[in-house]
Amino acid sequence: MIPVGSNHRPASRGGSAILRGHYDEAELSNQQPLRAIDEGKSWLVEGSRVDPDLGGGGSWYIRLMKDDGRVVALGHRVPQLELTQELGALKAKESGNT
Repeated sequence: MIPVGSNHRPASRGGSAILRGHYDEAELSNQQPLRAIDEGKSWLVEGSRVDPDLGGGGSWYIRLMKDDGRVVALGHRVPQLELTQELGALKAKESGNT
């Protein structure tokens, strides 16, 4: 692994290279611009895609450790789904809290 250090550019380039290989060039283009967020010992590199079919989610993220460039998280952002009243009532019934 290669350290990415305290500069956001190597983190963004490293995240781009890994995600290009994991997805493809077209998806990487859809995620532009990338944002690198300094989170102390790691960088969080996020895409900026917003997909209305996913309720506003759809951007991918990757977390890289600064000291050795290790990938410790990789995924897609998906907005939290809210329970409708019917699902809430069903959940309460199943737990015996009617």
